[in-house]
Amino acid sequence: LGHDEKDFTDSDNATLRSCPGFPIPSNCFLPPTGPGIANPYTNTYDEDLVSWKVELDFRPTDDVLLFGSISQGTKAGGFNNGFYSPAASNLGLIPYGNETNLAYELGEKSVWFQGRLRVNASMFYYDYSNYQTFNWQGIGGLIINRDASAYGAEIEAEALVTEQLTA
Repeated sequence: LGHDEKDFTDSDNATLRSCPGFPIPSNCFLPPTGPGIANPYTNTYDEDLVSWKVELDFRPTDDVLLFGSISQGTKAGGFNNGFYSPAASNLGLIPYGNETNLAYELGEKSVWFQGRLRVNASMFYYDYSNYQTFNWQGIGGLIINRDASAYGAEIEAEALVTEQLTA
């Protein structure tokens, strides 16, 4: 369980950046009131974030472990710095939301031939809600939320070929 709190005010906006043709301090962000004036923006982020994990392990023999897990992780949201495009004035793009990943994993860990061979294998599926992705918008960067998923599998083997050689 975690708690994250942020305040975003005009001073956090891109007011100290300088661009050719603009007075210092200024920015390249053109607000509705004209060039070189920071687009006013104030907001607060205050969220309680919860992460958890449930795992079941089963040992059919001393040399084999089978497991499955479901977990949820959360990454806090925040604010883009307002410097995302020379002509942008959409203040709705400045905040971005929490990212949540619901992860599923199944696997095994085993030892064979009196400990001379170890094999670990697993497969996973990640289901992201509001994945925080970085995008270029004009000449600046912008973090936006999108749903996403990923899946895969891996296998790892280690063998003691001789007393001096492990592969």
